[in-house]
Amino acid sequence: PLGQRQLTTYEVSGTGVFVEGDDLHFVNNAAMQQMWDDIRRTIIVGLDLAHNTLQKRLGKEVTPETINEYLHVLNHAMHGAAVVQEHMVETHPSLTEDCYVKVFTGDDEMADDLEPQFVLNVDKLFPAKQAAQLKAVVGKSMWQAVHIPTTVSRTCDGGTTSRWS
Repeated sequence: PLGQRQLTTYEVSGTGVFVEGDDLHFVNNAAMQQMWDDIRRTIIVGLDLAHNTLQKRLGKEVTPETINEYLHVLNHAMHGAAVVQEHMVETHPSLTEDCYVKVFTGDDEMADDLEPQFVLNVDKLFPAKQAAQLKAVVGKSMWQAVHIPTTVSRTCDGGTTSRWS
């Protein structure tokens, strides 16, 4: 058509993989829709402040065992949006089954000591060069990635998303 520019391909995150723009457009691509859902429903929270508070102010030791127990409780309770709350609603399990919390760290030794179902393995999720860079930046810090139910992020605002986490 008159005046239309030629479309160019896009490289995916420095991976050397090139795709057509049509393939990336969210209307044409269910994976792009899922990616947008994942972005909206993911809340990343640093755990270092919480760990330091438990250790220094309360005299409690933070160990792989206590972190695993915390993640067991959190993953059980997240579906109803309550861990430390007075009221908790009942939700149909199949409507919130995509809700979970996992942690990541640059400390391979700590990651190995945690239950694998709770760990985002950076080495498996990223190309080697990107994984090394991410682990170097994260260092010994620990972060949790909270994934609230997709239905919540599709129907509610950012405030509800934040409170759910």
